Amino acid sequence: MKNFKKVLAVFLAALTIFSVTPLIEATVPVAPIVSVAEAKSKVKISKKKLTLIEGNSYKLKVKGTKKKVKWSSSNKKIATVKKGKVVAKKAGTAKITAKVGKKKYTCKVTVKPLPITVKNIKATYYKCTNSKSVVAILKNNNKRAVSVHLSVVFYDAKGNIIDTYGDSNYCFEAGRTCVLHVYSPTDGYATYKTKLTVDESYYTKKTYVKNISITHHNVNESGTSVLVENQNIGKVNLDTIRASILFYDADGKIIDYDYTYLSAKNAGDSAIDNFYVPYDKNSSNYDKIKFDSYKIFIDSAYVY
Repeated sequence: MKNFKKVLAVFLAALTIFSVTPLIEATVPVAPIVSVAEAKSKVKISKKKLTLIEGNSYKLKVKGTKKKVKWSSSNKKIATVKKGKVVAKKAGTAKITAKVGKKKYTCKVTVKPLPITVKNIKATYYKCTNSKSVVAILKNNNKRAVSVHLSVVFYDAKGNIIDTYGDSNYCFEAGRTCVLHVYSPTDGYATYKTKLTVDESYYTKKTYVKNISITHHNVNESGTSVLVENQNIGKVNLDTIRASILFYDADGKIIDYDYTYLSAKNAGDSAIDNFYVPYDKNSSNYDKIKFDSYKIFIDSAYVY
């Protein structure tokens, strides 16, 4: 009995110690879980490929860094870049590079030419007082050469269609002015309507109006034509040079029109060509019509 009491006393004592002693737990540090993607750098350029139309721009950015970014272009004639702003200059491709520290991030920029449109052709129409034909003075505000076509529909006093005629310039250079001329019907007309269309010229990269110089011009002694001395001041032999002339009266109205093909086609050549002055088409003797002034236009000059 005494032994049982001793065992019980020891058990109760141990139980007391266990109940009042706080349980000490060991804390083991655990490393945070990091994904492979997070472990890699997040620095990147906002676009790796970019297509722009001439004259347009786009803002590139380098994401994931606050470091200074140094921008550069592989071809500034095609596209420039400043503080990430890319400006398309002309058709072609260029590589835009963003340098952050020692690392480089690139974007391939493709610049496409502005689409040609008839809206970029400034046209002014006139009725020649002598021939009753229709003249159009055109300015090409497109960024490259176009083929331009003028169609004129003529009507009688009752609104019936009499006939339709047209004229074209297959190599109308950007920024240039040319003249198109449409003959009127033999029996005359009451009203007319014009339609102008444009499309891509076959000769876009072979245009040389700038190489043609009019060095001198005057009316000949007989008064039948305007003599034009012209020169090819370029280094390219040309296949075609078309020129037009408009004759004006004292009030600035257009009397009539004529055209010719200039002869100074080879590089360094000089030639004298002529335009015919207006004459009275109702006269059997082809009587000349007096004009106050004239203006010469180089409509086109190109290589096939």
